[in-house]
Amino acid sequence: MSTLLRNVVQVVGNLEPPRKKRGVVGMDSTSAVADALPESSVSVERADARGDSSDMFADCLLQGEGGSSDVKVQIEGDSISECKTEVVWCGATLDEIRNGSASCLPPVVPSDSHSVFFQLPIVPSGQPPKPHPQNLRDSWDSEHVRMPCSEHSLYPVKVDGKRSQLRQRWELVQEALLKTIVSSQQLEAQILSYNSKYSNRWNFPVLHLLFREVFSEEETNSFFSTLLPQIVRLALQLPTLLTAPIPLLVQHKSQMLSFSQLQVASLLANALLCTFPRRNTAKSQSEYAHYPDINFNRLFQTSGGIVPKPEKLKCLLHYFRRWFIALCVVIAAPDGVVTYARLYVSLSNLPQWDRSRKLLTKLHITSQGTIEDDGAGLLQVDFAHKLVGGGVLNRGCVQEEIRFVICPELIAARLFTEVLDSTEALLVVGCERFSNYKGYSKTFEWTGDYEDTTPRDSSGRRMCSVVAIDALKLGNRSVQYTPSNLLREMNKAYVGFHCPELQPGERLAGIASGNWGCGVYRGDAKLKTLLQLMAASEAGRHLAYFTFGNTKLRDEVYHMYTFLTDKQVTVGQLFRLLCQYYEHSFKGGRFITELYPFLYQTLAEKRNPASTSSPSSFDLSARHMPTRPRGEGQGDCEWFSKSKRGLNPAELEGALAALPVDADSHSARESESDSPSRCTDPGETRGSVCVNQGLVEKQHDTVTTSDKRRGSLLQCLERCDSSSSFATSSPTPKRKISDYFTSAPRPE
Repeated sequence: MSTLLRNVVQVVGNLEPPRKKRGVVGMDSTSAVADALPESSVSVERADARGDSSDMFADCLLQGEGGSSDVKVQIEGDSISECKTEVVWCGATLDEIRNGSASCLPPVVPSDSHSVFFQLPIVPSGQPPKPHPQNLRDSWDSEHVRMPCSEHSLYPVKVDGKRSQLRQRWELVQEALLKTIVSSQQLEAQILSYNSKYSNRWNFPVLHLLFREVFSEEETNSFFSTLLPQIVRLALQLPTLLTAPIPLLVQHKSQMLSFSQLQVASLLANALLCTFPRRNTAKSQSEYAHYPDINFNRLFQTSGGIVPKPEKLKCLLHYFRRWFIALCVVIAAPDGVVTYARLYVSLSNLPQWDRSRKLLTKLHITSQGTIEDDGAGLLQVDFAHKLVGGGVLNRGCVQEEIRFVICPELIAARLFTEVLDSTEALLVVGCERFSNYKGYSKTFEWTGDYEDTTPRDSSGRRMCSVVAIDALKLGNRSVQYTPSNLLREMNKAYVGFHCPELQPGERLAGIASGNWGCGVYRGDAKLKTLLQLMAASEAGRHLAYFTFGNTKLRDEVYHMYTFLTDKQVTVGQLFRLLCQYYEHSFKGGRFITELYPFLYQTLAEKRNPASTSSPSSFDLSARHMPTRPRGEGQGDCEWFSKSKRGLNPAELEGALAALPVDADSHSARESESDSPSRCTDPGETRGSVCVNQGLVEKQHDTVTTSDKRRGSLLQCLERCDSSSSFATSSPTPKRKISDYFTSAPRPE
């Protein structure tokens, strides 16, 4: 590459994103490049710099983390042609969303609610922390993981082909895996030797396909001669690496487990080799029926289809390849720490959503990028299954499963995490990313190594926090709007976003999320955005929202967000309106208006709804939510006529542009007008990312009341209680960390 070309790439690569309300690809880049270049005629394109090696077992010494800005620069003689710009994000900048660096978890300190499996304090030495305690302590009971190396783990084997004899399972594992294995068929046979009861049910065609058709002969030989023996060695070190029993993270009990990365790797090596006892059946009465599977046998089988299992296996084998390089080539294994925390908040400690006075926090919404690529420094949301990891060890390959295979340390959570209940989440701090990928679902592909340069905290954990929250899976899409289901989703998100206690001067980092509970879960993305924003606001965090290419969703959500913030709508007000939406708009088995027009119309009835005292006409607290919505037409404010559908987009935009601004509704936000996160362009039209500053007032042409005596929705709400104001942002009292990790009795 010529010096000139290198200079162009360096300049373009160092450009920072524009700090403007509207994110634009390529904006402000031409002048910077022009200043750096002499006269020339050259065309430069900066593409994705990440590795895209198709050689699974090529030397994977780290190549550095790249970017994916897709910036194009055209230079012709003395001039540079204008870059084509494209709006990609709007709202606050990502730096504003990051806000602070407060850890999601306290430093690693052993306690009754925090089990630590290595010696403290951690001494920076370039070597993994030493196991704790020094001598093995065995436990074989229902409160701990049943380990394959336990002396109590016995397995029946046939003697002389006739009678059965109990032998220690670990002896069988050692005998099988220490034999020379040179093919996938031999590997299958050895795994079945200590899982003999499944010999007629298990078969590993995906594993055979991988080595027969996907990998080259050289790659296959390299795996069986070099990598597999190292995986076996790592697995058989389990009793010396993990010397204390692992408590199960059971329901209704907040608890944390901290492991070294080497200990996690040993657990995953055993999962790959299918050594964990009592984890191979899905029968409802089995001991681990409420836990995810952990052994990799389903990933090797064809049940549910083959695609994209080989690509997921590539990611997982690459993870072990990296360990081989670290242990045998560089002689320095990853020396970090990973903490797994089950978060539980009892109903009595959840917010009373209808009474919340919090204003909405900042929003960054973008149609480009991903949570894992662009969420550095943020709390990153895993769109989880209630059995964490979902179908990662089977055919699943969407957001959660992809995150788990590129960050395999997340898979270890499946070993000890019971199914999540409605007010629980799983938080993992310190996981490292090892692989790059492209595609999604059936098009998913491993594309090479990834060097994770995320810094570590004082406890040796990478400053990467992933929170698993499971959304409702809907059979009928309309039920997601019922008050009880809205409450469930709000509580679930809040448990994941909430931080129980901050040190003085610390600020919570923002949240990186997206279309949580959509797709096959059938959730409404426009609703889920609002729910997550409300939960984030209550938890004191900003939100970065990735729409994964959906520009229409980006624009519609941002229009609504600016409308709500200009109106100073509180979390409590918005929650009550969402609950009323189902009762007053679901008629005759269908909705007579969509959600966003309903909110625009209702809130436009008041110029300054933030000053309106409007508690709910029925109790919407977390502890008193009705199990099902009220009957049709039974509400106190049956104001919406079945014959009216609300403002259409043109009418809405016309009303927004034509009507004057209420100065009072903006007074609380005047200080933000010069911020790069605010839009000041009065000429934006529908389809852009900014909303005009006018407020909708014109309602009588499109909305009627079925009973004039009952009045409008907000008037009805006013009658219920005029004693409170919702324009303030007084904080909800924070609980101590000890309160957060107080256990509750496990239900029978």
